[in-house]
Amino acid sequence: MAILEAEHVSKDYASGESRLTVLKGVSFQLEAGSSCAIIGPSGSGKTTLLGLCAGLDVPSEGKVILDGKELQALTENERAALRRERTGFIFQSFQLMPSLTALENVILPLELLGQKPSAEEAANLLGRVGLKDRVDHYPLQLSGGEQQRVAIARAFIHRPAVLFADEPTGNLDAETSQTIVDMMFSLNREAGTALLMVTHDPDLARQANRTMTMAAGRLESVVENALSV
Repeated sequence: MAILEAEHVSKDYASGESRLTVLKGVSFQLEAGSSCAIIGPSGSGKTTLLGLCAGLDVPSEGKVILDGKELQALTENERAALRRERTGFIFQSFQLMPSLTALENVILPLELLGQKPSAEEAANLLGRVGLKDRVDHYPLQLSGGEQQRVAIARAFIHRPAVLFADEPTGNLDAETSQTIVDMMFSLNREAGTALLMVTHDPDLARQANRTMTMAAGRLESVVENALSV
């Protein structure tokens, strides 16, 4: 069953008196519990496509359906509510709240949803990502790899239907990157969360169930990865 569908999605922006097309006619589906990597050169439209799929923007043409809801038919507030309830995000820049501890950062999505925060569940997730002894540390007291682990725990605390990851290992060394990747896919499998990620790393892309290659705003190829994790 598809949890995410893009149908003939295009996106253009005003550029002076002309229009700049950054995506043209992209179509694909992402099944519940599956993983897909988007690769391609800089400027190929990868991050734009990720943002449209997450409802951070709406397409100029075509449509995106997330968890059965057509995103462009929703108001901005309705799209924001859907993101909070049904999606998780992992960014290259971590985007942790500097004034909150690791535990408080993980709990934050539940508070934004109006749910009763579960410190025990948040602590368990931090333990799963190797931060059992760092729950009371603030982001500035954590290494880059540790901050990314907090971001992963935060993204999974409300068991999202889809996890969006934008260059999740871009600022990390090779050893820390593999640790992060292993954790991300492990939690992906156990929670049944679909994973859509943008990456420049071909080795990371091959670990996903499917790799989509973008070029000049178009979807060039889709490859099923036989050796995905």
